[in-house]
Amino acid sequence: MILSTGSPLIGRNFRYVYDALTTDAQLVSISGGTDILSCFLLGCPDRPVCAGELTCRSPFPSVPLEFWNDHGGIKYREAYFAKYPGVRTQSDREQRRESGGFVVLGRSDTVLNPGGVRIGTAEIYRAIEDIAAISEADVVGFDTENGDVQVQLFVSLNRDAMLDERLRQGLSNAIRTRCTPRHVPGRISQVHDFPRTRAGKISESAVRSQVNGRPILNLNQFENPECLGDF
Repeated sequence: MILSTGSPLIGRNFRYVYDALTTDAQLVSISGGTDILSCFLLGCPDRPVCAGELTCRSPFPSVPLEFWNDHGGIKYREAYFAKYPGVRTQSDREQRRESGGFVVLGRSDTVLNPGGVRIGTAEIYRAIEDIAAISEADVVGFDTENGDVQVQLFVSLNRDAMLDERLRQGLSNAIRTRCTPRHVPGRISQVHDFPRTRAGKISESAVRSQVNGRPILNLNQFENPECLGDF
C-alpha cells in the first residue's frame, strides 16, 4: 500500500503510479494532520476506492488542547470549532462512494465566492486534470475593486506546450462543461513554477497573497521563493 498526503492526488497521479511504477500496490490519498498525529481516513486494501466536510464528533487521545500563547483559546476555537459548534472540523472535503470508500477532494477552506457562488478549487483541478499540456496548476481568488472575487488560474506546462489562445479556450471549455460557467477563470496565466514548501507542497496561500498584494510571512519556508515574481 502506498499512502499519499499533503495534497489530494488527481486522476493522472494514480494512472502514472499504476502505469510506470507498480500494478500490485494500492495507492491511497489519505487525510489527517500533524496537529493530531493521526489520520481520519486511511486506505482499506480489500475495498474499492456525497461530498461533505470531514468532521470528528468524539474526542480522541491525540487531539490538541490549545495553541501556544492563545490566551482564552480564541484562535483554537476559530480554527476547529467555529463552523460546527461542538464538532471538530478538519477543513478537508471528502466524497463518500457507494462502495463505502472516500475520495479526498481538497481543502474546504480553499473556497472562492465569485458573484456570491461558492466554488471549490478542487472542482477546477479535476476539470482540467486530463489536459495533456498541463503539468501543474493553481487556482486562487483575486479581490476586485468592487468587492467581488475573480477566479484566476495559473498553470505550468509540459515540454513543448505553449499557452496560446487555443489552449486557453480548451481550458475554459473543459471547466465550463465539467463544472459551470461560474467556474471559468477570468484570467489564465502561465508560470515556470509554483512556490513550494520544504516538503515540496505548493502553497496556494502564498500565491493568493502575492496576486492580491498582501505580504507573505516567512519566505524562508519556501525552497523557491524567487518564483513568486511570476505571479
